[in-house]
Amino acid sequence: NSFGTSVVAAYTLGIKADFFVFMPIFAVGIAIEIITGQHLGAKKIDRIFQFYRTAVQQLSLGILVLGLIVYIFAEEFARIFIQKPEVIAETVSYLHIVVFSYPLFAIGIISTRIISGAGAAMYSLAIVAGSMLGVMLPLTYALSQWTSLGAKGIWFGILLGYILFVVVAYLSVRSKKWLTAKV
Repeated sequence: NSFGTSVVAAYTLGIKADFFVFMPIFAVGIAIEIITGQHLGAKKIDRIFQFYRTAVQQLSLGILVLGLIVYIFAEEFARIFIQKPEVIAETVSYLHIVVFSYPLFAIGIISTRIISGAGAAMYSLAIVAGSMLGVMLPLTYALSQWTSLGAKGIWFGILLGYILFVVVAYLSVRSKKWLTAKV
């Protein structure tokens, strides 16, 4: 709120675009979670990783296309909801930065859903909560308050938070520690 109503409105509009892009990510995440549980139960671990690679490839491609659309039409999207130039400009700024986190978010969600599907839901939750609350939130505050970035520091903090999220989630999948979860 320290940046005024235009930034809050821009964030609210940006989140609307984000949720539009995130819907297929969540859908694939739920599917991969179920597939993981089924194949883990059937002792077909190799297939879990095949599904993982396929989901990452296909979803990343689809999300890149959606992200490109959001990037190109950011201003038009904002104009659907509001006509204030300062809100439109800030919404475009948000979308032009955060759009680069979309494929990262997709990979992170798929990764944490695999872990959760194996029965390690608390481990998956710790990755998400740690990345979002433990890193993204303080980072957005620090970048927006202690640098010259201002409100853009929030947008860059979100992007950097998602970068850390995908790194931790991916490395966790690769570690295979979640395969030993007791259900």
